[in-house]
Amino acid sequence: GAIGLGSSNDFHKPCRKDGLIAGYPARVDPGSARPVDVIRIDYADGGTSMTRYCLLNASIGVTAEANAFFNSRSYAIRALQRVSVDVAVTAAAVRTMLGYRNINCHIGVDDAAVFELAVSNLSAIKRPNVAGSLCYDTPVALDDGRMAVNVAFGLSFFGRIAAFAALSRGRFSGRPGTMTCYGTRVEVSSGSSFAMEFDGEVVQTSRAVFTLVPKGIEVCL
Repeated sequence: GAIGLGSSNDFHKPCRKDGLIAGYPARVDPGSARPVDVIRIDYADGGTSMTRYCLLNASIGVTAEANAFFNSRSYAIRALQRVSVDVAVTAAAVRTMLGYRNINCHIGVDDAAVFELAVSNLSAIKRPNVAGSLCYDTPVALDDGRMAVNVAFGLSFFGRIAAFAALSRGRFSGRPGTMTCYGTRVEVSSGSSFAMEFDGEVVQTSRAVFTLVPKGIEVCL
């Protein structure tokens, strides 16, 4: 279970008024626990192979870079957080998009042919909420045995701004420069290092494999 003491608390969304402890969102009732899928992430950190896990989502591209900037807790971000988390998230995203360059990646999903895209953002998700008010509209369940893989590619600065605005309204599917597929294994590699984010944590790598672990852990819901 969890008590939401973070900035975005995506694990708890949608927050329930009857699920608060001293004003904080909480899911700590063992009687409500059930098995849910987990995303396993294998990646290279220098010359070392690393494995991590996440419950919500993993991503590369703008989301990961914005998370890295948000986590830096600069004076500006800390000041904006005191006003609103959504305002701070938006500021981090816009600042990131100003200097962002699409990442040329090779992407493989399950046994399908590997394809190459200039990735603006790629998210492998088990829950639709990604940061602040940003939310995907691609259906996925906690225990359906698959990940939704949402890719935005080849977007210009203004295209990224438009995609960000759409996500803030819960819209993604069918927009220009986007694609969605489903799978249990996603491999992403690039000739250069990129930021990778999973449940708010950020690392640098040039290759990552996301694998679904069906009903890998019980969580309070």
